[in-house]
Amino acid sequence: MKQWQGYFQLLWYQFTSGAVLRLNKHHANTLARLSSLRSLKDKENQGEVQHDTRIYVNQSTRKESENDRESDDVWGFKDTSYRANPDGTVEVTGSRYLLSGCTLPSLLPWASDVLGVEVPRQPMLQTLEISIPEPQHINGEFLDSLRQVVLLRDDQISSDAKIRRRHGHGHTQEEMYAIKYGSGLARVPDLVVYPETESQVIGIVEAARQKGVCLIPYGGGTNVSAALRCPSNQDGENRVIVSVDTRRMDKILWIDPVNRLAQIEAGAVGSNIMEALAERGFTMGHEPDSCEFSTLGGWIATNASGMKKNRYGNIEDVVLDMRVVMPTGGVMTKGSSSVHPRESTGSNPLLSTFGSEGSRTIILAPLIHQP
Repeated sequence: MKQWQGYFQLLWYQFTSGAVLRLNKHHANTLARLSSLRSLKDKENQGEVQHDTRIYVNQSTRKESENDRESDDVWGFKDTSYRANPDGTVEVTGSRYLLSGCTLPSLLPWASDVLGVEVPRQPMLQTLEISIPEPQHINGEFLDSLRQVVLLRDDQISSDAKIRRRHGHGHTQEEMYAIKYGSGLARVPDLVVYPETESQVIGIVEAARQKGVCLIPYGGGTNVSAALRCPSNQDGENRVIVSVDTRRMDKILWIDPVNRLAQIEAGAVGSNIMEALAERGFTMGHEPDSCEFSTLGGWIATNASGMKKNRYGNIEDVVLDMRVVMPTGGVMTKGSSSVHPRESTGSNPLLSTFGSEGSRTIILAPLIHQP
């Protein structure tokens, strides 16, 4: 409080001494912050605010649109692709981008010139019908726990072959080639579950611990580190493998416009987060190339970087705290109801979550700073 008193004393001196008062950007921002805090203090005295500058949103960021379905076997949306025409032009299908519906007559000639080879007008390979591995292990007791203890509904548990395959690979060139032209994947998850609350994630982890089940957290499935590849029986993995898809946990829980903070569930997709924050006058500033599909939790698990990192920082600069479920089923977080300042008191175990590729925890709800 003393620093604010000193600041006002300086301003008062300039007023009373006849000095010309010039406010630079720093002064203006400081006064704006003080004005906001004073307004909140007045409301607190009137009983309108109780020591809290948060706006509790608790609203999903999900878009329910058939047009937003992801392609099954290539990067991108199902309605968008580059299509080579017999006359040598290239057409962008769909309608979501500025180039959608446009014809690109110079793309193939340019590629031929740069590569020094003649680019064929017809596909060199035909997509094959690659078989999808059957579930290699089934644990009935684990399934019973999911339904009777964790209380997952039928629509939160899937053994569909294509869904299991999609949860068994990322977007490396080797993986994408394998599912279209190669020998396929040796193994994919035996089951996919879709928790919707923190308590359900805790219940899934506890059931897996008791029944000896292997869990693989899943966000948008865009990683390029082969972290989603499942080890087969030949690799020595004889447990049931379950993919924990977090994308139904996609709410903005609260926004603090004064301290410029927000807590968002880990399954929220990047582009949806940006749109939801923009509606409230904020941004996150983290935009990796995969932001149309990747999730906030996935950004942390892969230690992601974005196109605007030089201005806003990487993901580790944006996230101040997070709630995670540990393999024991317990929840770990740095703070509770407030965000603690940086402390020189030893290591912060939550930092090991960055870049962990889902091997240590399941991320629930990160707390981010809004620039």
